[in-house]
Amino acid sequence: MNKNPNRFAAIDLGTNSCRMIVVQKTPEKIYPFKTLDAASVPVYLGEKLATSGKLSEEAMERSITALEGFVRRFDKWKPQKITAVATESFRRAENSQEFVDTINEKLNIQFEIISPQKEMYYALLSCRNLFKQQRPFGLLFDIGGGSLQIAWLDMQVAKNPKIINILSLPSGLAILKDTFGINAISDDVLEKIKQSIATQLKEFDEKNKISYNIEKNQVSAVGASGVLTSLTCLQYGYEKYNRKQIDGEQLNIESACHVANLLRQQTREKRATYGCVGTERADMLAVGCAIVVCLFEQFALPSISIADRGLREGIITEIIDLSESKDEVGEKI
Repeated sequence: MNKNPNRFAAIDLGTNSCRMIVVQKTPEKIYPFKTLDAASVPVYLGEKLATSGKLSEEAMERSITALEGFVRRFDKWKPQKITAVATESFRRAENSQEFVDTINEKLNIQFEIISPQKEMYYALLSCRNLFKQQRPFGLLFDIGGGSLQIAWLDMQVAKNPKIINILSLPSGLAILKDTFGINAISDDVLEKIKQSIATQLKEFDEKNKISYNIEKNQVSAVGASGVLTSLTCLQYGYEKYNRKQIDGEQLNIESACHVANLLRQQTREKRATYGCVGTERADMLAVGCAIVVCLFEQFALPSISIADRGLREGIITEIIDLSESKDEVGEKI
């Protein structure tokens, strides 16, 4: 097919959802692309992974169906480049490479199983403009389905922030949900979750002097997570979820932890009644709120910026950055 040289697509096959985006490159510097199409399909790829060590047949079938739908949409837009990545579930599953080979052969999509470092790099690219530029350090929290990741950042060059260190823990929402269920998280269960990550959080904090720099007001923080976007909706009283209202909004940590402690003790049915949460997200919100409480007991931030964007947008940003670098080289020559 004839491809459009200014159109790009990205796919992120994660633990809970399979997501895609198609964009048109624009001459704007702040917003260098316009979204033409985007979708997120729940595939629950991490289902039973914690107990079996493998991707289930049902989860793989759901993923293939979602990807087939994306390919049909790509036929309409004819992107010049399609980049596809797989994350934590693939890193953990015994049969992940076999599944990647099946996808590549059946759909002619070249998937790459990326490292936690690469995953965090894409997350950083997607939301780098949300950090407060006058502060020399940054913290990026990514609470995903398969892993919990935190990046400690050098923000002295806002356009090109540097990752100093990364903490990646297998404490994603899907993993915790399989372990602790979808109903209320009691104080005893909360303590178990804390014990599973507290030592690593503290060591990461002390090694990088994060709390010290937070106290000195030297740190800007961003959170990329469905749990944090839900808490932000509830903080501002939004009845329905609206990406434009949430992306870039500030979340007060004290009130967020208060709401998180209330939500994690509610039944799944009660959580689902909130219009900005809904039935699908309600399943993982209790364990997600427990993680939020653990995180911000360790990192005493006053507030964080909320990013409703992720790997898809980060991949697109990298493609455009690289294309602009080539253009600049061409102009110099």
